[in-house]
Amino acid sequence: MDLSTPTTALATIQGFSYLLIFISFMIEGPILNFIAAFASSLGFFNVFIILLLAIGGNVTADIIYFYVGRFAGKRKAVQNYLHRFINSKKIIKVKDFLKNNPRKTIITIKITPIIPVAGIMLVGMTDMPLKKYLSISIWVDVVMCSIITALGFYSGALFNTILKYFDYGAYAIGAVVVLTILVWLLIRFILKKVSNNIEQI
Repeated sequence: MDLSTPTTALATIQGFSYLLIFISFMIEGPILNFIAAFASSLGFFNVFIILLLAIGGNVTADIIYFYVGRFAGKRKAVQNYLHRFINSKKIIKVKDFLKNNPRKTIITIKITPIIPVAGIMLVGMTDMPLKKYLSISIWVDVVMCSIITALGFYSGALFNTILKYFDYGAYAIGAVVVLTILVWLLIRFILKKVSNNIEQI
């Protein structure tokens, strides 16, 4: 599945059922969320269903990764995976933060693009109950999925409006492609900035 750009991803997911989209949300997350919301504005999907699937996919993935950390956290494969993203010093640091300030630490883990999976596994390896973790994590999922869905949907609505003012189909398609890529690059830039600012934990 090619999700390298919004345009190629849009072509890929047009034939997906909602079930496959839900499963894909568990793997791709924000990227597919934006593209599916964009497609919703063009009539391919129901945007409210996409939002619910995005939230549900994120929460389901959170539970899976949490329990991988809880029951398989000491296995070599999991340890090797963790150390690919978080070094030993940071692992100790994150565990301390989870004890002293669990809310801020979980929010940081969830919104830092490069460490969510490893971070959630690390949460599972602590003595934090799943219920407590989800009480914080679900709100982060709801806010993030709502923002991404809104961005994707209204980007598509804007481009669809622009499309109507063009007399030549080729120019219209070109404008949609260019504007879509620009919006997606802007989102990636913002996520990178957020990541750099909060990666100090």
